[in-house]
Amino acid sequence: MAKKIQTDSSAAESNSAKSKSSEEKAGNLYKLLLLAKKSDLVAFVTRYAETDVSFRNAITKYLDTKYKSKATTTSHYRKLMNAAFSQIKISGSYYRHYQETDWDAVRAKATELLEEGQKLLMVGNADAAAVIGIEFFNSFKKNFEQSIFDGDDEGWDTGQCCEQAGDLVIRSLQSPDLSEEKREAYLKEIKTLKSSKLPEILSDYGFYDFEDMVKQLK
Repeated sequence: MAKKIQTDSSAAESNSAKSKSSEEKAGNLYKLLLLAKKSDLVAFVTRYAETDVSFRNAITKYLDTKYKSKATTTSHYRKLMNAAFSQIKISGSYYRHYQETDWDAVRAKATELLEEGQKLLMVGNADAAAVIGIEFFNSFKKNFEQSIFDGDDEGWDTGQCCEQAGDLVIRSLQSPDLSEEKREAYLKEIKTLKSSKLPEILSDYGFYDFEDMVKQLK
């Protein structure tokens, strides 16, 4: 009996040591991940996926679910683009200051999302890509401030964003990965924008020819 208790105790100590060792290794990994660059992780995943089928299938399934699930990504990216136009800054003097849209921050966030839209289009998620482009124009219309854009400083960068958004819309709606039902729904959104003041604003400030974009979609 004493021998059995001693054996059980030894086994428990061994399991405890293994658990502690595992935790230490995990902790070390987390610390290393704080240093790791994106390129490090991409290189590791790519190399490992070439030789391990199980790993390749698991990572593919995970990324497919996150980036190609159309029901979730369209809603997610619409919210993200909308939020991109909520960047604010404090202007004025120490005694009389006020909040206004930080258009530099808006353009930076919007550009990041538009570039991600191109990547989504490459993996077959034309739905999310279309939403990103269309929501850019929706959000621009809602947040446009004439007093800010009457100066010359805002034009070039804003025009570049509009060009990116327009190109993304065109390529998405012409993609074979987009269903006809979705295409019609997005065209309806675009027609609503066309009937608003947006095309006139974009044209007057030299940002983008929205009506030409619409013609290319017919």
